[in-house]
Amino acid sequence: MWEIPNKEVDGFILRYGFSKNNLSKEVHLKRTELETYTDQEFGEVFRYILQDIPSAQSIYLQLANKIGDQVSPFSEVFELKGEKKGPS
Repeated sequence: MWEIPNKEVDGFILRYGFSKNNLSKEVHLKRTELETYTDQEFGEVFRYILQDIPSAQSIYLQLANKIGDQVSPFSEVFELKGEKKGPS
């Protein structure tokens, strides 16, 4: 089970797809490729925007972190819901 690391990570591996059972895409991200900011509740937060996802489309993801050559176990699959747009 993936856990928030207690030491600084070098990067992340993000698996994602449009079906919970088919995470067909994988992105290897260096820490320097991520936007970072400080959240009052969670501390340092990383953000990466996937470019090939329609805004209304929900996606499923798994996340692992990398420290040196070590890769953590992947997280459980979770869903990020797309933004539903109302009538204009």
